[in-house]
Amino acid sequence: MTPNQANPVLDAAPGIYFMFDATGRFVGWNRTFLEVFGLAPADMANIRPLDLVAPDHLERVRQAIATILDGEPVTMELDLLAADGGHRTFFGTGLPIEHEGRRHVAGLIVDISERKRAEEALRMYERMVSCMPDHLSVLDRDYRYLAVNDTYLKHHGLARADILGHEASELLGRTLFDARIKERLDRCLAGERVHYSDWFDFPVSGRRFMDVTYTPYQDNDGRINGVIVASRDITDLERAHQALMEIETRHRVLMDQAADAFFITDLDGRILDANQRACDTLGYTRTELLRLGVLDVEQDFDPDQAKSLWAALQPGQMITLRGHHRRKNGTVFPVEIRVSGIELNGQRIMAALARDCSERVQAEEKLRQAAVVFDNAQEGIMVTDRDARILAVNQAFCEITGYDVEEVLGGTPARFKSGRHDAEFYRAMWDALTRTGRWQGEVWDRRKDGEVYPKWLSISAVRDASGQTARYVSLFADITHLKESEARLEHLAHFDPLTELPNRLLFNSRLEHALEQARRHGQRVAVLFLDLDRFKTVNDSLGHPAGDELLIAVARRIRGRLREEDTVARLGGDEFVILLERLEDAQTAAVVAQDVLKVLTAPVMLGGGREVFIGGSIGISLYPDDADEATRLVSSADAALYQAKEQGRNTYCFYTEGLTAAANEHLALETRLRRALERGEFILHYQPLVDTRGGRPVGVEALVRWQPPGEARVPPVKFIPIAEETGLIVPLGEWILRTACAQARAWIDAGLPPLTMAVNLSGRQFQSEDMVALVGAVLEQTGLPARFLELELTESIVMEQAERAIATLDALKALGVRLAIDDFGTGYSSLAYLKRFPIDKLKIDRSFVQGLADDADDREIAATIIAMARSLNLDVLAEGVETEQQLAILRHHDCDQYQGYLFAKPMPAEEVEKLLRNARPGGGKSTTC
Repeated sequence: MTPNQANPVLDAAPGIYFMFDATGRFVGWNRTFLEVFGLAPADMANIRPLDLVAPDHLERVRQAIATILDGEPVTMELDLLAADGGHRTFFGTGLPIEHEGRRHVAGLIVDISERKRAEEALRMYERMVSCMPDHLSVLDRDYRYLAVNDTYLKHHGLARADILGHEASELLGRTLFDARIKERLDRCLAGERVHYSDWFDFPVSGRRFMDVTYTPYQDNDGRINGVIVASRDITDLERAHQALMEIETRHRVLMDQAADAFFITDLDGRILDANQRACDTLGYTRTELLRLGVLDVEQDFDPDQAKSLWAALQPGQMITLRGHHRRKNGTVFPVEIRVSGIELNGQRIMAALARDCSERVQAEEKLRQAAVVFDNAQEGIMVTDRDARILAVNQAFCEITGYDVEEVLGGTPARFKSGRHDAEFYRAMWDALTRTGRWQGEVWDRRKDGEVYPKWLSISAVRDASGQTARYVSLFADITHLKESEARLEHLAHFDPLTELPNRLLFNSRLEHALEQARRHGQRVAVLFLDLDRFKTVNDSLGHPAGDELLIAVARRIRGRLREEDTVARLGGDEFVILLERLEDAQTAAVVAQDVLKVLTAPVMLGGGREVFIGGSIGISLYPDDADEATRLVSSADAALYQAKEQGRNTYCFYTEGLTAAANEHLALETRLRRALERGEFILHYQPLVDTRGGRPVGVEALVRWQPPGEARVPPVKFIPIAEETGLIVPLGEWILRTACAQARAWIDAGLPPLTMAVNLSGRQFQSEDMVALVGAVLEQTGLPARFLELELTESIVMEQAERAIATLDALKALGVRLAIDDFGTGYSSLAYLKRFPIDKLKIDRSFVQGLADDADDREIAATIIAMARSLNLDVLAEGVETEQQLAILRHHDCDQYQGYLFAKPMPAEEVEKLLRNARPGGGKSTTC
């Protein structure tokens, strides 16, 4: 080959080819050689091989040329001067070649500069990632380890060779892997990012609480090839949280009295606490609910938008959202949600490490994994050189500090100093870094806008291959919200969050102190227990926000009436209690009570121009007249409050010994009632439902009676309210339903004409989750056809939660039963809702029937109800009919049915059977009653 001769074969060969003689004169080359070094063929006569070698490599190249000319081939890595003037690294082989009778040097080299740079960058990121405090690992689709960082190895006490290539089940144990890990990994491999927290046992560090994130690992084509696992040790935060939860337990009673479901969540939406109302509404136990997140319950929120919204919410702010919650049984219901700015320190970390088959792809993939960890970590990350000059920051750094990347690169962390730490603080920090390579602690820094904020900072030194510090990696988290939450929880422990009044805990403390002073100085103390009248009506009709607004206004009015040394506290719901110290006589307490009731009667203007009227009832107890210690003084005032309510409300009552006796009787009756159901002391009586035209019974209403053995019968008016209050009405109601249906079936089997069996449902029964299923089961078990069962509900029950009531009524109606509204006219029905209810009958309340003969208003009301029922294609029944004149008026207005003493009183089943066998038309009173 001559210098000017072209060789297509060598031109097409990969890499750079050349050949020169012992004098250094080039006698052959390919096109790539000319392109890389920026030469033309004419230049080759004047170029020598050493002209292209970087100065640092000249001596090595001379020795290599000499070796080749001596007949030995040489393979080496060398730096050459490229056409752009920079150094580029090449790898290749030089061979001795005999050409034209003389020995020449022939070489073939490849440019490896890009690979070298990628390897260097990779080494930096690997050192950075290995120094992070989080456990980082990468698993393939077969759950085998592809990569782990140093922290992971340290906590497991293993070498990297003992982990890489092994399945996760070998390291974690098959039982743990199958029970708690595999299902989550499979979800991640399907494309879902999985986050959870749990306790793990490590061979070295013991039992630790870890915050874990699984992120799908994708290749350049978007295929999921494995899982990136990032685990952060949050044991200290979990223990701190448990300590905070112990504080919250002191006001759990107050929280559980709230009418609404109440949750506490962290920034990731995990439920940390919930009240009993939340458990009842969603159908979970508290233990089950605390394993869930908000997004497991709420159906309408987009996860990313929700977390962005939570992150932007500042302490003290409140937002209102609408959505749908899903109960444990799968049913969905609409909700309005108010979210307040209270954050707990739950951090989510995303990490990525990868490895390709080829050297170049592996380097790029590992670099991409490290970049994912760096760019997506929730903590701020800053990388500096050994002189503390900033080389890189992540997005979280910018979000926390307010600085853009370009503003901080090349600078030093000194620009973020808040001025709160002295020189000694920083000297101690650098001394620890120098000695141990690590430092962590709380630091106050300054954001770009000048705001000083606290952060938890960890600094790690990254060493190069020679063991010298090359980089510093700083990770930090903004803990502003955690500190503010601690202060807020301390406030919540003593004050009502809605009205800012003292809560029960603080009130009891002040009452104890007031009693000590009163004993020492011979003074009187009064406790006034206040309950608002008609507050539930406002809350149900206008909504809970209006109710909250009303409570705030009431608190302001009461506080404005009292002296500076007096205390008013909110105990929960619409209950307030007032402490009056240093009283001269009981009359002063009465005057205060009168004044408070007076300010409550003035109308309250709510938002939107809505005007509402309320009142109150007050019970008063005095020290030392009624009690000499705090608990009895409050309970005495509470007893007096109920007496005030019984006297017509909007009044006050002083405590008397008789009230204590009444309270004891109430408690004793409750105890007896609990045993009565177990002992079978309840019986059913049945009152006929009569056709107004034909005068024949068309049905009966089942009415419960309590007959203790050997004692007088307990009137329903005494035990039904207690059953409702204690929740015993639910098992009692199930017994009534089952017994009544069985009796109706028995009458059918006895050959009697089929009758409608009317059974009353209480509010608690109707709102229970299994109401519909219970009715269906009873019908199936007793064999009673559904068309013969009529369920009665009061107006107030179905209107309390109208939308939810419609769904329940529809489900009951689907079973085939009949539905009736009892005591119609005494509630607050909306015609718009009434026509949506799938009901069959309206029952006119007896209060309107009693005055039919003498009161024109009652006649007009009854006529209107009957006309409205006709327009809605409903049957109508009048309750409490006792005279022929009342019946005649009802017939005149075309009322369908009636019940009352005119025909028959409630009676046992055997008397009903006699009545049915001997019944005759006519509409008058039965001859057997």
